[in-house]
Amino acid sequence: MVNPFKIYKSLEREIISSLIFRLLYILVQLSTVVIVGHFFLPITAGYYFVLNSYTALSVFFELGVSFVIMQNAAHESAKLVRADFDQPGIKLNRLSSLFSFTYKWFFISSLLFIALVVISSPFFFSHQAINNVNWQGPLIVLSIAIGMNLLLNGIYAFFEGCRFIYEISIIKIIQTVSFLIIFIALVFSGAELYAYGIGLVLSISISLIATFKLKIWKYYKSIVASDKNADQIMWAKDLLPYQWRFAVSTISGFLIFQLINLLTFKFQGPIVAGKLGLTLSLINGIITISMVWFNTRAPMFATLVANKQITELRELFKKTLAICVLFHLALSICFIIFKVVIIDYYQLIFNNRLLDNLSIYLLLFNSLINVIIFGLASFCRSDKNEPFLINSIVFGIINSLFSIILIKYYSLFHFILFMVGCTLLVNLPWALNIYKGVLRKFLDKKNTV
Repeated sequence: MVNPFKIYKSLEREIISSLIFRLLYILVQLSTVVIVGHFFLPITAGYYFVLNSYTALSVFFELGVSFVIMQNAAHESAKLVRADFDQPGIKLNRLSSLFSFTYKWFFISSLLFIALVVISSPFFFSHQAINNVNWQGPLIVLSIAIGMNLLLNGIYAFFEGCRFIYEISIIKIIQTVSFLIIFIALVFSGAELYAYGIGLVLSISISLIATFKLKIWKYYKSIVASDKNADQIMWAKDLLPYQWRFAVSTISGFLIFQLINLLTFKFQGPIVAGKLGLTLSLINGIITISMVWFNTRAPMFATLVANKQITELRELFKKTLAICVLFHLALSICFIIFKVVIIDYYQLIFNNRLLDNLSIYLLLFNSLINVIIFGLASFCRSDKNEPFLINSIVFGIINSLFSIILIKYYSLFHFILFMVGCTLLVNLPWALNIYKGVLRKFLDKKNTV
């Protein structure tokens, strides 16, 4: 049995490496935001953030499989320790079967994503032709880069489920640092909209080279060498029942959190979309750092559920949620000071490139509530189940309908106000009720042992 209080020391390495990656990731996001805001024209900046929104479209091709893979890998390896992956005689057949499925799924998904984005993009951008911005070439390069990243993220999710979080974090750190250096060089060389896609392709290539220097390559060979046909994981039986629910929730999440930027671009124009994109990039950075503890401990949640250690799971969840909320509050305060002092008072950077202060405060408050909801969802999904299915569908539909109506016929601020009220008064209480029900189910399973 796994004792979470005895593994805190081992978790610290994973958490620190993951936190370093997230901080570097935020540094990259902030750096790219500063560079785009300073060196790009407002219209070009609007196109940049809309093109980057295509990254979120990959959820329609990934279909929630990465999270399902991570959960299943965690459950399958729950009784294993790290040394077992390199010991002769240890059966890794089901993990080998799971990895084979992972690679095939994400390889096909990547190809479909690239093809459909390239084919469908002229329909979305056709009404913006008068801006005389070259978006076709950059979008093709970016779609290829996102396709490559989609494949790798699926493989990374598998190894994170096997608790190789430290190694995966190191790979991601190398990719992140490489991207920043390449992106800056490309922007200063005049690449503009090409910079993101080319930078992502080259940084992915560098990170792949780095994998050969890490021990994870040895574990990969051990897993692949096992007989995947001896004890197969069947997609329809073992994965689909959870996957389709999580896929619907993930797509609904796109409708809740990503559709707003695309609709703003379409109905309000690239300049307003650029302000929204810049603002959301900074706020999403806060969310990313705040959620690093949940992202790191999600495999451990699954392991504790598999071992029916519900008391330990509950204590670990409470501590993780408290840390995430405190970090979000601290970072939000720093952001507000940055906005009021650096931007508004001294007008040093981002002058007239962000949304108004009230909209920013509302979005920060909304993101705090969502951090709590995301944390509750992470706990509830640790049993290879998706109790947030109905919740995600309902809010995805509501968000889609009201975002179209409010952004098109009223203003972006009206939609932000509606979104905050809906999240606070409806979504949060609903999420808390789901959490209580799942906790009761976990405790009932524990008592039947």
